Amino acid sequence: GDVYKRQIWGKKARTEHLKLRPHILRNLAVIGIGASGLVVLLGLFAMSYTTATNKGVMQGMYTAVTMIFAYFMVHERLPRLFVPIFAAMVVGLVMLTTKGQLMLPNPGDWLLFLTIPIIGSANAYAKRTMAGVQALTVSFGRLFFGLLFLLGFLPFISWEQWQTLASGFEWILLSGVLSAVYIITC
Repeated sequence: GDVYKRQIWGKKARTEHLKLRPHILRNLAVIGIGASGLVVLLGLFAMSYTTATNKGVMQGMYTAVTMIFAYFMVHERLPRLFVPIFAAMVVGLVMLTTKGQLMLPNPGDWLLFLTIPIIGSANAYAKRTMAGVQALTVSFGRLFFGLLFLLGFLPFISWEQWQTLASGFEWILLSGVLSAVYIITC
């Protein structure tokens, strides 16, 4: 999947005279490290403390927060009812993570809270970057720099964690292939 994606990306780059200038590479690195590196890493750590339901609800906030960042960064308009809907989402999120009680969320939920503005800003930054670069290039750069960021953590993984990674390798590979197919075909 990755080889095929690189071939298509390289072909498009040659045929359209794409030159990855340093500021474009910097943008791709920021987007990749944030959205496909840091968010993934924080999400993995968070799952040791929180539930999949909480993670799913917080991922639902990604779209709304992306809209806020897009409003400020690329001047996209917000829907008329955005503020009351967003307020209801935040109240629902707090109620879910605290189980409806007056208590602080657990450490995993705090880590997931951190991912919300990171992914929102990275998505809006990607949109701004797409003004001068193809979407395929931004998608490839996001995955590439996210992968490099995550590879930097491999030396710190214990033997037990390696065994856990190995047990799910088929799913990781399948996910990567499906993501590549989606990026290439859409």
